[in-house]
Amino acid sequence: MDIRSLLRRHGEKFTLAAALIVLAVCVARTTVESADARTVADVENALVIETLLDQSAPPMVELRDFSGQNRRMWEEIAAPRPATTWSVYRPTVKKLTVVDPDPPPPLAFLCAPVLRDPQAAVGKITLEWEPDPKTTAPILGYWVWRKGPQGEWKLLSEAPLGAKMTSFVDNTVEPETAYSYKIQTRTNAARTNNKSVDSEALEIASLGLWRMRLRGGSERIAQIAVTDRRTGEEWTFSVRPGEKIGREVAVNARKLVDFSTDNTLKEIRKERRKYIVKVKERKIGPGGIIIEQEVEKEVFKTELRIYYEDARGVVRDMWAEGRG
Repeated sequence: MDIRSLLRRHGEKFTLAAALIVLAVCVARTTVESADARTVADVENALVIETLLDQSAPPMVELRDFSGQNRRMWEEIAAPRPATTWSVYRPTVKKLTVVDPDPPPPLAFLCAPVLRDPQAAVGKITLEWEPDPKTTAPILGYWVWRKGPQGEWKLLSEAPLGAKMTSFVDNTVEPETAYSYKIQTRTNAARTNNKSVDSEALEIASLGLWRMRLRGGSERIAQIAVTDRRTGEEWTFSVRPGEKIGREVAVNARKLVDFSTDNTLKEIRKERRKYIVKVKERKIGPGGIIIEQEVEKEVFKTELRIYYEDARGVVRDMWAEGRG
């Protein structure tokens, strides 16, 4: 059978097959073009999604949206990232909306507590403070630091005082010794300007058991009043250089009081003492007007001054009617 016979007998079938082949080629070319177009769009949107996931606070971003492809792409890119929190996507609009369901806490502020003037008493110093009202961070507690004559800051207690505590009594002071104090506070807030901060340091001298006043005398003998700070009882002694200041005395027929200070008088002098006084002065101003103003001036007076040695060997001084 020749070709012509075959064409005559099966021509319609060949025509149909050729048409099917042409149609398949056209569909294939259309599919490839569509796939190419989607590939380009996918790349653009994937880059945007990757950028969003890498940002800490992504904004609303315009995407080329088609048939839910963006949503699928979002899930494919975000799924391998377990740490990501950006999760909300609305494919019904042409915008990708991302929100942080667990935003970071706001920045908390820890400010230094305000230390009030310390109060000295016999054998103790009392501290009072209050938190700064600008503090928003949770307070773990307070730590009290002290600096003594050695010049080193030392923590008075390893354990913190409670966050609601606003006072502390230091019962470990030496008499008539200068100390500096500061209050430290700490926080465990995740985001804060400070983890730890100290108050301003304040200095105060501890009190001894005895209060002394130089009431008068001469260069040979001094009249020194000794007061017991615990009871308020007082006695005046006549003391010469080289003698101890104070002793046991009978304040009445039935009562003996020991005023022994363990201080030794070393020297009595008359010296010039400087005072700053305020005086009013008048001067003639413009137009002959008399102007009166208050000014400070230095004034010197000759007064009695003693030098004594305390129980620790420290030499101190006192002016007449001064305080020791």
